[in-house]
Amino acid sequence: MQKTKLVEIIQALDDKEVKRFDDYVNSPFFNKNDKVIALLKFVRKYYPDFENNRFTKENAYKAVFGSKQKYSVQKLRNLMSQLAKLLESYLVQIDRETSDINYDELLLVAFDRRYIDKYFAQKYQELKKQEIKTKEKAASYYYNIHRIEDVAFDHSIRRNNRLVETNMEDAVNNLDYFYLALKLRYCCAMLNSQSVITGEHNMRMFDQILDYLSINSFEEIPTIHLYYRLLLLLKEEEDQYYEELKELLGKHREALPSMEIRQIYIAVFNYLNKKLKSGQSKYLKDIYELYKLMFERNILIDNGFINNHINFRNALIAGLRLGELEWAEMFIKKYSPLLIPLNRENWINYSLAELNFHKKNYKDTLSYLLSFEFEDAYNYAEHKTLLAKTYYELEEDEPLFALTHAFRIYLHRDTNIAEHFQKTFHNFIRILNKLAKARFDPDANVQDIQKELEELQYITNREWLLEKIEELK
Repeated sequence: MQKTKLVEIIQALDDKEVKRFDDYVNSPFFNKNDKVIALLKFVRKYYPDFENNRFTKENAYKAVFGSKQKYSVQKLRNLMSQLAKLLESYLVQIDRETSDINYDELLLVAFDRRYIDKYFAQKYQELKKQEIKTKEKAASYYYNIHRIEDVAFDHSIRRNNRLVETNMEDAVNNLDYFYLALKLRYCCAMLNSQSVITGEHNMRMFDQILDYLSINSFEEIPTIHLYYRLLLLLKEEEDQYYEELKELLGKHREALPSMEIRQIYIAVFNYLNKKLKSGQSKYLKDIYELYKLMFERNILIDNGFINNHINFRNALIAGLRLGELEWAEMFIKKYSPLLIPLNRENWINYSLAELNFHKKNYKDTLSYLLSFEFEDAYNYAEHKTLLAKTYYELEEDEPLFALTHAFRIYLHRDTNIAEHFQKTFHNFIRILNKLAKARFDPDANVQDIQKELEELQYITNREWLLEKIEELK
């Protein structure tokens, strides 16, 4: 029963939400089936972990229908389905409570349908005043304002209601703002994904929109202005747009919800990381400061958890590579409890492996790495890179060569990985293998290895490899 849709959704709710759901199911306005109420009562007994051996479908059936009735899989399934549908409608309801403009649009429509013109006009004027005061203006904001203007326009046409003075230009302009902001956001997301995943997206009207925005900057609409500058940065990859975007983010940080600000910052990180991997080490400090800022401002926190463990990892690595070991220890202690419980222990192990590697505790590094379970190609690549470096430091050449051989095959087979990403790790493997062989070869020309490294456009851990070359010299 633990793996059913009903239980998995309830398990994701906090105590307060579960209590409110109980009130919701017990309200005759939403539910009149006593059997559904009894089923929820049984389920709540085992919330939140549902690990008790008595939490079974058979016991649920007895709790609802009594012990004398013969167990029916279908009857219980139907009842669980009813409760699950109530749970879905409850989730929509509580989310709608936080969507004020959507609520207001529905209220306007309700007044309009019932000919309550006086209060329609009052509510419309109230919304116009709220619009002026609102600081956060994402693309959805402009769409919601357009919808309200659209409802008011239809109302005035049908009623010839002089209490409501609508502005068709506002309706059209807000629709344009919504479209441009959302189109730019998607274009930025597609360009950003192309820097990580192989393949290109077909972005219709891309050039036409860029031409239009080069003439009409929309500086008065922060969401459009920000995404336009991000798009230029991702397309042209020039520092001029990076500096402009940094200034705009400081100026308009409150104009977008944290989710969209986060998307922009992560795209900026990918730009900086690409520069870093191309050999421009000056960008490491920018990456470190960028992640410190995002964590300090809770930009990467969603519902009490870090939205993506990769951001936790990237921030830690940047600090470690800059030698900020005390900060890194503090960072792990402060933020690791905010990792999603499902993979928290896994990423704590990886973090401690990185920390111990930079402290030169290589045996401890190996111990933590062997407890780490990678989840995708990028986790795999980073894990194998650190493991290879650890084998090198321990002079464990046989496992090192076996690892790099398997690593090379893996990269070659995964066609979904972006080309520059593959090159980055292929180049690392090649240089590391040459250094490992050169340690025991008196005729090895280390200068040639260094020259080859310096000429590579894409390679990970460039500074560490240069450090190993200096040791060999």
